[in-house]
Amino acid sequence: ETITPTVTETVTPTVTETVTPTVTETITPTVTHTVTDTVTMTVTDTVTMTVTATITPTITMTSTPDSTPAAPAGLTMIQEGGVTTLSWGTAGNTDYYNVYRTTGAFGKLNEFPAGWNIIATVLPTPAVSEYSDNDAEGSLYNFYHITAVNGAGEGEKSSMGSRAVIEFDYVVGNKNTYRIALPYVSKYAKASDVVIDIEGSLASPPEKIDTLALWNPATQAFTPYSYKSFAGTWLGIDFEIDAGTNSSNVLYVHTVSSFDWVVAGTDKSAELDFKYNTDRANANKRMMPYTGSYRYASDIVMDIEGSMGTQTYINRLALWNPDTQSYIVYGFRDTMGTWIGINFEIKPGQAVNIYPGGSTLEFKWTPELAAPNVP
Repeated sequence: ETITPTVTETVTPTVTETVTPTVTETITPTVTHTVTDTVTMTVTDTVTMTVTATITPTITMTSTPDSTPAAPAGLTMIQEGGVTTLSWGTAGNTDYYNVYRTTGAFGKLNEFPAGWNIIATVLPTPAVSEYSDNDAEGSLYNFYHITAVNGAGEGEKSSMGSRAVIEFDYVVGNKNTYRIALPYVSKYAKASDVVIDIEGSLASPPEKIDTLALWNPATQAFTPYSYKSFAGTWLGIDFEIDAGTNSSNVLYVHTVSSFDWVVAGTDKSAELDFKYNTDRANANKRMMPYTGSYRYASDIVMDIEGSMGTQTYINRLALWNPDTQSYIVYGFRDTMGTWIGINFEIKPGQAVNIYPGGSTLEFKWTPELAAPNVP
């Protein structure tokens, strides 16, 4: 009997946190039996083992910041087609940003963050960070907040951004007029900006709207900007959009077809001026901030008057109903000593007609936002 073992063992270590062992074992037995006058037995046994161990230590040193990041500042919203782009200033001490969204006309009033959803995590980029939301669900109303996060936790929320789908209908034989609001901060500076965004051009015959107008409470009249077929363009006063100013007057729209218009922006604190006219009517058709804290007409009454039993500053609120082409009214009744009528809801994009009552000739009112503005 002959046994011939061969053993080969090789170990090559290198330092990392990765261990890669490889073991190869080969056994080849060969047995031959011959029975005659002699016996021959041959056994060949070969074992080969190779172990390679590579260890490379990688150490990342981190430290926990003393505080969470500041609220992201300067949030802006731009709507292009079906994409809503949010941009904000990039600050130091931030590992990443959370983008929150909630839906529904009054989702803005949801508790934060419990009533909101994180839809994206964004890494900071130099100077300005941004995120584009392509809302596949097609919600009529979206609201947004941004927060910054580091090792110490999540910071305070940004200003609130909004996106709304304003639905316009055209009915043959109807007046087809609308009174709408725009966000207090948006890409629209002049009437022509709105026309181009809706129609695509100032030089083509209109397919959706043929008139825009801005309300003037001092004259109790609209300032028009209209398409004139004889000129082949829009004529009139290309007025400034004054959303977010001390007037924030309503935008009048006349439609020639049914369509949806998607608007995005943010809001800011704006002190509105009111003056009682002694020689004419007192309709003050004002844009309400999309991210305002009001749901019902009575919420505005309480904020201005401080009580449902007085008319010290105003005596009537009204909301335009495009379906009936008339106003829904909520007003103070002297004989009852309280506010009665339809306590209508105020959705983003809607304007409210506010009537000074005459008891106070001039006053100021700052509509409250659902979340603090972070400029």
